[in-house]
Amino acid sequence: MIHQRGYESLLESLPPQKAGKETSAIYLNQPWERQLDFLQATLPNHLRVGLLHSPDTHLELPGLRKSFTERGLTLIAQPVRSPDLLFPALDDLLNKTDVLLTIPDNAIYNTSNVRNILLTSYQHKVPLIGISQAYVNAGALCAIFSTPEQLAAQTGAALVYFARNKRLPEPHYPDLYVIALNNQVARSLGINLPSPEEIRERMNKAREGRR
Repeated sequence: MIHQRGYESLLESLPPQKAGKETSAIYLNQPWERQLDFLQATLPNHLRVGLLHSPDTHLELPGLRKSFTERGLTLIAQPVRSPDLLFPALDDLLNKTDVLLTIPDNAIYNTSNVRNILLTSYQHKVPLIGISQAYVNAGALCAIFSTPEQLAAQTGAALVYFARNKRLPEPHYPDLYVIALNNQVARSLGINLPSPEEIRERMNKAREGRR
């Protein structure tokens, strides 16, 4: 249960002969393509997407902006250089966006900050898309994530692969995911959310359309 960036940081600390040969991972975070499918299936009219990031996240912003633009979305990425600049940066970002998309970034989204980030976004009437059930329970509008049970099942499949092939599969994202919605927050913000089943159907159609 490790995010992609955390795994990459771990590899950097390993001897070259071990990195990439004796290690693998099933990332905890969702691939960007799936996240964007989820965003568009859930909030099709929210086109200006805000994203806070610290220097440690190492986002490939040019490629990411291109992915957003190809979908008719605008990515507004706001760097946060130090903890004391977080909430001024958040206020500025929320004034320019329709939705706030969270990412695994412990410098920003940690136990000290998450509640206030949720409250601030709610006060600006900007929905926040979280990364876990805990976010939705705390006040995020929605989230897409993989459960420990789903990750455990995929880990079992990776072990079977190893037993048959004598090598680990390449690092990859979760195959399975769940969708969580906070209908109370949706009503407070005046947002009419589709059902999880409808969201998943829209996501599947979008994926099929790219093939």
